[in-house]
Amino acid sequence: MLVESRAKFESDRNAVAAPLSQVIGNIQTAIGYGTLRREGGIAVQVIVGDPICQGDVIETAADGRIGIRFIDGTVFNLPGSTCVVLNEFVCDSTGTSHSALFGVTKGAFAIIAGQAASTAGLRVDTPFGSIRAAPMPVGSACCHSPH
Repeated sequence: MLVESRAKFESDRNAVAAPLSQVIGNIQTAIGYGTLRREGGIAVQVIVGDPICQGDVIETAADGRIGIRFIDGTVFNLPGSTCVVLNEFVCDSTGTSHSALFGVTKGAFAIIAGQAASTAGLRVDTPFGSIRAAPMPVGSACCHSPH
């Protein structure tokens, strides 16, 4: 797969095609300013539809908000002044997700767990600790009413 890097060269915005590793999701929303940096690459401004890959670093400015949707259905929302590293995303040849590891190095986030959570393979590391999703047994409910 090829993707435009939107890098700036000699004051012109020339598109440069570069091969991507496995695409694990894409940018669903981009409000304000945010950047996407591929492993070993330069940071470019995020736009809706950008593919994301394992190893990418996504950062929002103070006025930025970014929404990411992964191929397993996980949704990750990043408000302003947040940085996340997409450390690991493992799936089989059918696209079934087996594990995901994201590192939030600063800021806040909201997450709706997708398929990786059903295998207890979703983990988010933060400077304060780790959050690990655990599958719920079939027929269980997450909330119980006292009535």
